[in-house]
Amino acid sequence: MIRSCFCLSVGFCLMFAIGCDSSSGDDGPGGSGGDAGSGGSAGMDGGVGGSGGMAGAGGMAGAGGMGGTAGAGGMAGMGGMAGAGGMGGMAGAGGMAGAGGMGGMAGAGGMAGAGGMGGMAGAGGMGGMAGAGGMGGGGGMAAACNDGAAQTQTVQIGCTNGVTTAQSPFPNQMIITVNEAVLANQTFTVDASGVGAFPKFFLDAAQSTVPGGVRSAIVEGFNATVEATGATGSILLQADPAGITPGLISFCTFPQAQTCVVDGDCVVAPCLPPVLVADVPISEDCGPGGFCENIGQGTSDGAAAQCNITAAPAFCVSGDLSVPLSAPGGPEAFTAGAGPGDVTFDWAVDPNTVICPDANARCASSGGTIPDGALILPLSIYGDPVNNPASVGLNGIRLNVAGALFVALQCSAGSDGGACAAGANAGLGCGSDADCPGSNCVGVGVDDDIIVPTDPATLPACPIN
Repeated sequence: MIRSCFCLSVGFCLMFAIGCDSSSGDDGPGGSGGDAGSGGSAGMDGGVGGSGGMAGAGGMAGAGGMGGTAGAGGMAGMGGMAGAGGMGGMAGAGGMAGAGGMGGMAGAGGMAGAGGMGGMAGAGGMGGMAGAGGMGGGGGMAAACNDGAAQTQTVQIGCTNGVTTAQSPFPNQMIITVNEAVLANQTFTVDASGVGAFPKFFLDAAQSTVPGGVRSAIVEGFNATVEATGATGSILLQADPAGITPGLISFCTFPQAQTCVVDGDCVVAPCLPPVLVADVPISEDCGPGGFCENIGQGTSDGAAAQCNITAAPAFCVSGDLSVPLSAPGGPEAFTAGAGPGDVTFDWAVDPNTVICPDANARCASSGGTIPDGALILPLSIYGDPVNNPASVGLNGIRLNVAGALFVALQCSAGSDGGACAAGANAGLGCGSDADCPGSNCVGVGVDDDIIVPTDPATLPACPIN
């Protein structure tokens, strides 16, 4: 098939028909902290472990204790009260609160400490490890593990698009629930779900490509696969029709835009199998001072503004398309490694991902621009996701926009990155200044094609017991 493409002023291109290759996107926000043991919150981005949460079962200062709370603001042992009259109320099953609350133990033998430094924050000490500053085990986010509590956080994924060679991170949301204790070399089950992000700039392009604009698109494929480090196993997440509006709809063979339930609803049968239709996020606030004007797409923003080229009632695209994700197969079994350490959860690494240095011409070591330590992501090819769902891959998106744009994204585990400006790691890929001793990481937050492996400290995690 002949394929034609067009380029946006911001440097992105889109296709008019199936199959152009490549990548782009916006930089997504970083992840936030998980739970610090049973009831204790880890806070945002490495906040104080257990701060604000109650220590022990239910957070009370002890079953049978004198009713003293187990720490200022819910911190177990850090300046907490030892019970009425300093009687040493229990701070969890078997854990002593300590004289005056100083150094009280939040669980059987588990030291709470300032910021939950390695202490067990749950009833009887069975909660998730809090770790230094709310970080669990080997640096992973403090996890509400083994008790069926969900960890929800943004985990970036690196993607290419179907036209250019650009690479960009997207802010997918991952929700992980570990259902049993994670024991060395033992099997445990995990529930997973999430929300995938489809970038606004593709939806913007559709408005000028399709006469009258588009208010919906057909999701022909949307996969995101969760894998673990420190354990074996995976969970495939796909677009969840139950969370998408309008959802599954059948159309006639003719007229093609006619919805149907049975063949008799159509001028020309058959009534075709249902497809997953998602509404594009839009605003019809096109007037002076309205939402669309504030983003440069209102009626006063020129002839090319979306409010002036879309069919009445005029509108503009208001944001990314968020696609709820669920696991069609339900919970999946994982097998923990020998430990010690954490099981961390990330998006799967596509087998076609390359890490520089490599013979690939895009690597700086081979004359390209991608620094050593950064990733070259797999190319995006639309293919035939309807008849060959496997072609979407471990992490892929295929969106049919009004039969005029067929947008392919191919993704792999990775986050926004840059390169160290100087020092011992000068020129090497980095995710933050911490990767550049004596220097700084330049390029994070810039659409510069640099995707690096995601820092394990930002991922949902659970300690191996």
